[in-house]
Amino acid sequence: MSRGRGHTRRTFFVNSGRALLVGAGLAGGLGRVRVAGAASQVTLGLASVPCQAPAYAALSQGYFTDEGLDVAVVGVAEVGDILPGLTSGRIDAGLTTVWNVVPPRLTAGKALGDVVITAPLQRGCLALSVPASSDIQSLEELRGQTVAGTRFLFGRAIFEAGVNPDTEITWSPAPTAANVFATLQTGEFAAVQSPDGQGALLEVIGAARMIGMNNMPPSDSFYCCASVMNASSVTTDRSRAAAITRALMRGSAWSEENRTEAAELMRPEMTLPAQREITQEDMEAALAMQAFIPMAESARSILVEQFNDYMSFGLPVTPPLDAATLVDRIFVPLTDEVSA
Repeated sequence: MSRGRGHTRRTFFVNSGRALLVGAGLAGGLGRVRVAGAASQVTLGLASVPCQAPAYAALSQGYFTDEGLDVAVVGVAEVGDILPGLTSGRIDAGLTTVWNVVPPRLTAGKALGDVVITAPLQRGCLALSVPASSDIQSLEELRGQTVAGTRFLFGRAIFEAGVNPDTEITWSPAPTAANVFATLQTGEFAAVQSPDGQGALLEVIGAARMIGMNNMPPSDSFYCCASVMNASSVTTDRSRAAAITRALMRGSAWSEENRTEAAELMRPEMTLPAQREITQEDMEAALAMQAFIPMAESARSILVEQFNDYMSFGLPVTPPLDAATLVDRIFVPLTDEVSA
């Protein structure tokens, strides 16, 4: 049975992963943890977009301080600047997409395993949107169309909708966040990929409609952003790296449980293009398409399935590896599960 029809934005919100969160168990893991001794200095990269909610929450709720960390924030223009900041040594940690730590998407000159995921934190940030006036209502109606987006991110869902993403869709590079609205307006593409919750913002203002998300069924458990660090930083001071990771995991859990407060916290800082001033309603919509589900070792099987899907639908990997080996190279969980 095709999954292309019937998965509306409302359906996605229900299935975004929030239902997988056991609230009472998770809340039990949010007790404050005081660390004795002098505070460790940490530089955190931070972009002003909705998917960075775990970092905003960790800062505002004092979770870094609880972990004995003295944090300096380095603002970056977009999530894509986090990895170059890490590999250059400008920052110690940040949130970025899990697939970008894999060469050739990793910073030029860096090898597989030089940058590692210490905890996946967030699901859903990318959307495929159509112009508000478009007749297209589902992924299966993209057959024979041109899409400005990333094939491997949506390949499984499109395939499940009965469309071959390799032969029945023409793919063009996804636009930057600043150019999503303009790209939609050109009329050159049936659907356009948008990052970081922008799809929801464009829908709220009536400029576009989302027909797919990068964690919609059948890929609804897949992760988008994670806590990432240089592998050398983990090796040099594992306890410090674990403290950073715990703070971000706690920030992720807080964001999931306190969405209205998270929207209020983040809205004044947002720079994501929305064609107007971002309101509280806009911000809540942007967060609603995302699920903040922090995981440690329990995420391994999910990441293996995720990367297996991605490689099946065109994710380039250098050197070529099977998904389990790939995840072993890039995933270094440092903490217990937050709910433990």
